[in-house]
Amino acid sequence: MSILSQRRIHEFHSQNENSRLDWKSQYNLGSDSEKAKLAKDVCAIANFLYQNSGHGHLVIGTDDNGSPIGIDLGDYGETRLQQIVSSWTNPPPVFNVHHVMYRSVNLAIIAVKRNPAGPHQLIKHGKAAGFPIRRGSTNDMMTVNEVFQAMQARGRSFDRQRSEYETLSPEARYRRLINDCMEALFEIGISQDSVERIEYGGRHSRYGGFRAFIKGVRTINSRRWNLYCSVESQSASRQDLFYLDSSIMNLRENIPLHRSIFIHIVHGTIGSSYYTSRQRILSPRYIKVPIEPRITYFGLGEGISESMRGDPYFLPKFFVSHIKSKDDIRMRIELILNWIEQHREMFEDIREALRS
Repeated sequence: MSILSQRRIHEFHSQNENSRLDWKSQYNLGSDSEKAKLAKDVCAIANFLYQNSGHGHLVIGTDDNGSPIGIDLGDYGETRLQQIVSSWTNPPPVFNVHHVMYRSVNLAIIAVKRNPAGPHQLIKHGKAAGFPIRRGSTNDMMTVNEVFQAMQARGRSFDRQRSEYETLSPEARYRRLINDCMEALFEIGISQDSVERIEYGGRHSRYGGFRAFIKGVRTINSRRWNLYCSVESQSASRQDLFYLDSSIMNLRENIPLHRSIFIHIVHGTIGSSYYTSRQRILSPRYIKVPIEPRITYFGLGEGISESMRGDPYFLPKFFVSHIKSKDDIRMRIELILNWIEQHREMFEDIREALRS
């Protein structure tokens, strides 16, 4: 536990609440709702800092105007607060806890730092509950656009990191990617009960086993979607991606086409010739949209025709390249989900076109 100077506390006391400073009387940390409230308050400051810079502070033991009223410091040990915030957020904000005496009463001050792994999501009972952000003296929720832009910025920072999978053999890397993909789905709030590994006997993979898909169910824009994730441990050539299409065809009798989205995760690069070949063979309406440098959407777009109804070739597919870690997988999937939310009308049209 570290100590802040009285001068620093006086500087806080001379300020009104703002985006970097939040006054709180106390939290009843025996209650789940109060634990969630604490996590939300810390998260809100952390997400403001992620968009900006510097530090922020949550001062516990004051009234709404910042006048000290005191707390029992035994209720606010650093280990306890770190455990609570870590359990209710993903990824957890970075902070320290200071115990101070000011004007004869005890205060606990949570000093929040900018975490480059943000933005930070509130998790309630295992489910995603949005991205809180501090706006002036109040807490709000980040918009879809703000979250998307923040994740794009985080993606650019991941691009500069070294891959955790580089030293693994292709077979070991494939297994690790599959497991990390499952873990990433859990961490973004997809129920473990809905996540399953599906193997099929269509194409025998280069790694000595059948191609595996990881399925999870996620509600997006009030609609339930089945997410199917597959991985490639090296680079993906045009032929590999044609095989992926064949794999999807083999699954088609077991999946509701109008509620299915595929995400193909590749450790290396993706052969660009696949896109031009598919556009030429299938339809000029099969569009390619770069979401950000390492994610491409390839599927139906505006003006979907009747002739495309029920055709599994046109299932929405996302291609993710240059994956470097489990956190990278999770962040890219989150980016895709936010992009789908931003394009609600287009995906409603796709659902209708693929409804059998």
